[in-house]
Amino acid sequence: MIIGVTTYDLFWSFHVGQTFDGSGYNYPMYWSVARRDQLELNTNNHLEGTIDVGEHLRAWASAGLDLGYLYDVKFGIEAYNSNGSAKLISMDTHMDMATEELFDKYKVHEPYEWHDPLPAGKDGRIIKVDFETENDKVGCNSESTAKLTKDAFFSGEQSLNICCGKKGSSAFYYELDPYDLPTSTDGTVARFQTGARIYADKDTSFEVYLYEYNDEEILPQNKTYHIGKRICKAGQWINIRGLFFDFQHDNFRKYSIVFEADSNVDFYIDDFFISSAGSADDMAIQTFDAEKRGDLNGDGTINSFDLVGCRKALLTSTGNYLIDDGGDVNGDFKTNVSDLVLLTKYVLGVSEEIPLTENEAFLLTGDNVFRNTDNNNAFEVSAFRQNDDTVSTIVRRDGTFTAEWNRIADYTCGSFTEYDEYASNYCKDFDINYCADISSTNDIDVFLRGSVQEDNQWIGFEIHECFKWNSYTKSDISKAIDSGKYETVTVNGVEYYMNKEYRAGKISNLYFYRKDDTMKHSDSCFIENKYNLSDFLEECSIYNEEIACVTKIGMYVESYDSNGYADFKELSFT
Repeated sequence: MIIGVTTYDLFWSFHVGQTFDGSGYNYPMYWSVARRDQLELNTNNHLEGTIDVGEHLRAWASAGLDLGYLYDVKFGIEAYNSNGSAKLISMDTHMDMATEELFDKYKVHEPYEWHDPLPAGKDGRIIKVDFETENDKVGCNSESTAKLTKDAFFSGEQSLNICCGKKGSSAFYYELDPYDLPTSTDGTVARFQTGARIYADKDTSFEVYLYEYNDEEILPQNKTYHIGKRICKAGQWINIRGLFFDFQHDNFRKYSIVFEADSNVDFYIDDFFISSAGSADDMAIQTFDAEKRGDLNGDGTINSFDLVGCRKALLTSTGNYLIDDGGDVNGDFKTNVSDLVLLTKYVLGVSEEIPLTENEAFLLTGDNVFRNTDNNNAFEVSAFRQNDDTVSTIVRRDGTFTAEWNRIADYTCGSFTEYDEYASNYCKDFDINYCADISSTNDIDVFLRGSVQEDNQWIGFEIHECFKWNSYTKSDISKAIDSGKYETVTVNGVEYYMNKEYRAGKISNLYFYRKDDTMKHSDSCFIENKYNLSDFLEECSIYNEEIACVTKIGMYVESYDSNGYADFKELSFT
């Protein structure tokens, strides 16, 4: 092929590679190799010329090669098994705008026309869909149907009903015009939040996605980004929010926000929205909005309609979930009778305001790390679930917490404090006090864990207050307990099995397992205890309560392949 005044040979090859995570990728590579004298070795060579990229694209297209669209142009120098140098004296690149329509066959058309971003309302929401009128941007997946209905609604007079077919799942789609949302002004990727009110007749979960696609085959394949997961409780309108996402304003692509039910269920959706979001540090940590307490239906006033909503939330949530803010008015992220009493007094004029809980609470969704600056306490939860409220935790200012998990393979949470190893946090000064309701459908372990430093030696300890092990995870401990291998000690009138681990001839870890464990033959139990840490650690022969200091201490919960909860009403170890 002659391009300009130079003859080129055209080639193509198939490039196969591998990404950092082990997944493969492949794509075709096209080559134009000039027929000219080779560079002379061990001497200086001077090159100059003009490369018309468009002519090479024409040549490849005429040779029947399948082209995409031009993404970037790069000038490069490659050398192999050699020493050498290269000096680029000058280079100029420019585009001839007259050739904009040159490859119309391969041109990617923008699916949306440019326009200024939509303004944010007083509530901070940029996009709001209340389904009072038809909207060509909303719809459903092919396995279901969508229609506006007056049968159920949260605000206004109607909602969108997604009806599932005989096969497949039901899903709500909102087609997102990227021009509707603002770009970041500081060069970072803009962050957004989406949410809605959803009603279903049975408990179900919704996976929320950002779907990226294009109608033209020559663009890269479609992509799906998981935003989060939310539980929808039967019989009440659930406020689904805190779903954060970001995306590049790639105007050649299309985007959809998708709410997909994990079972064949019909549902109603109302008040869908997209708003700007805060920083990543704010993700999945929710505080109670004190200014909106009592306004459960979000209409800006507190009246009898909110009382009706509170009663419904109370009736549908009783006994099913510990963490439920559907009828919460005092900021503890629980729906109970006290919320109804407080709201009733306010609506009837008996009280001038709705008092907030004195023990400020924070709601964590999915995996999280939360640090309480008031008392240097930290809370960590791990379940391999990001922004997923099948794992929810209430952490309170005083260190108590309520943890709840559903269908989790490997769950761990812990409320703990770490201390300066040079501070005088003597073991004899640590009084442990706790009471909690515990439940699990399968393996669970609840224990106090920490470490003690004496001179230059550290001793770890675990005090297991309730545990149930059916699987292989701790079968060796179960066998040792059943065989009587561990010795028995008595602390405050309670018997414990004790196991000592040694390293270099010295005790490195102490383990205690309560003999009268109430969890052994039940799916739920109540535990409580009070003791001084020295009552246990004096069992260690090298321990001296006058000089041994605590470096870390915390209460932990571990569970495997289960649903469950741990509700610590009291917890102190300082």
